[in-house]
Amino acid sequence: MRTDRSIRLCIAQTATIPGQGDHNISKMCKFIKCAKALGADVICFHELTICDYTNIEEWSETISGGTTNKIWEKTRQVGIGAIFGLPEIDNSKLFNSAIMIDPEGKLIGKYRKTHLSLDSRGGKIPREVDIFSPGKELPVFDTWLGKVGIMICKDGLFPEVARILSIKGVEIIFWLNSRGKLSRANLESIANLNRVTLCASNRAEVEEVKGGGSAIVQFEVSHTSASDSFPPRDSSFPVRERLKLCCLAQ
Repeated sequence: MRTDRSIRLCIAQTATIPGQGDHNISKMCKFIKCAKALGADVICFHELTICDYTNIEEWSETISGGTTNKIWEKTRQVGIGAIFGLPEIDNSKLFNSAIMIDPEGKLIGKYRKTHLSLDSRGGKIPREVDIFSPGKELPVFDTWLGKVGIMICKDGLFPEVARILSIKGVEIIFWLNSRGKLSRANLESIANLNRVTLCASNRAEVEEVKGGGSAIVQFEVSHTSASDSFPPRDSSFPVRERLKLCCLAQ
């Protein structure tokens, strides 16, 4: 249940190395530590943070743990919540999932991407519809931040997803992406139409890999923040009485 104190949300725009789970997890742990140093209550990473779209079966695991135990332990160690994407396996089925962990390192819940993509980035990655099973629910999580919902990439292109979450009483939507640069105008539209705070994370733009545009937008408040260096500068600022925002970018 949400407290009345100010909340600081943080998103991380990182350059995931496809298929290199150990490297990516190590980098995530560094960002978690940096976010805590900025006073963040939670940090949100992008879609399939662990491995991107390479060696998916190798890096798939159940939500109960595995290679991601290092992330769970780091959140508990420093006292910060986290949302990140990973390939989940359940009864021999693969899901493009996101999980949310609280500052004590305990699982809040998971979300499975409901709208799978047909895109293969010009044949560079497998099509999601060929490897993943779609999720069937749009859960709402009652957390220390308030009521939270999660979308993954293409989910956010269908207005019904954010609308349903809003109708269910969600205050904050975490939107995990792994695609071309996010449109600020689109982010503001989603936040304003549904009267939510939208935390949209995306992979970093590195060389030929397009990405970027990660931002945190509160309805009727058009503030976003990002830095272009790592370790990041403290680019947080107050929005309303209860919410503080910051963005870490690589």
